[in-house]
Order: sequence, then C-alpha cells, then structure tokens
Amino acid sequence: MLSPSDLQLLISDYGLCSLKKFCKLFIQYTSVNAWSAPELWSAENSTNETDAFENTKADSYSFGVILWEIETGQVPFEGYDERAIKNLIVIEKMRPKIHE
Repeated sequence: MLSPSDLQLLISDYGLCSLKKFCKLFIQYTSVNAWSAPELWSAENSTNETDAFENTKADSYSFGVILWEIETGQVPFEGYDERAIKNLIVIEKMRPKIHE
C-alpha cells in the first residue's frame, strides 16, 4: 500500500511472485502463515503447488485477512503454532470472524 502526499491510499502489487519462486526453488521457502489462503496450506505438501502459489485469489484472501487485522486490531490465529493453524484452516475450515 502506498500513501502519497494527498493522503489517498493506493494498493500496489510489488511483483514478488518471481522472488517467491526463486526462494522456493533454492531454499524451500513456502510462505505459508496465518495470512495465507487455505489453498496454499493445502498445496504445502502437494506436487503441484506452483499453481496455488501463483494464484491471485490467494493474494485476495491474504489481503482480506490484512483488512480484518486492521479492522479488529487482532493478529489472525494468534497463539497457535503453524501446525495448529494448518489444522484450523484446512481441516476445520476456520476463518477469522467478522464482528458486527
């Protein structure tokens, strides 16, 4: 997100896809965390995970979680380790709750 001097918020894509591919290839970087889309967690052990990591829908999900975090002031799945988060997201299909 960029904030120019006129205080308008602009959303930008920094084109990190090629960097993620490079890191994944050379250091087995998976980039899954509490902000990651369910399909990324599911693809983590898959043989065809490349499609999931290049999916713009996954980016939209992550952006939505960031907006949720800004709105609530909470960190998604705070206090859970990576294994528990994967279980909550993939198996139990839990998502951050939106309060009215």
